[in-house]
Amino acid sequence: MDDIYVCVCLFVRFSHCLVYPASSQSRLCMVGDRLDTDVVFGNDNGLSSVLVLSGVTTEARLLSAANQIAPDFYCDDITKLLSH
Repeated sequence: MDDIYVCVCLFVRFSHCLVYPASSQSRLCMVGDRLDTDVVFGNDNGLSSVLVLSGVTTEARLLSAANQIAPDFYCDDITKLLSH
């Protein structure tokens, strides 16, 4: 399976695609500040997802009973993620 590649085009706002072996997909993580785009993209494409609360989505929205989208992890900002 190492010779199979997966191309992920990250929406229109990015001008490039990421190409990686399908077997390395479990080592990739989608990090973003929007539940409805970034986290959904990660979840729908078999990637781990991390929501950073320094942008659009608030902790209150993430934890609300009305929210149906769940990231694998979340943190206050990207610096918290990078420090581990």
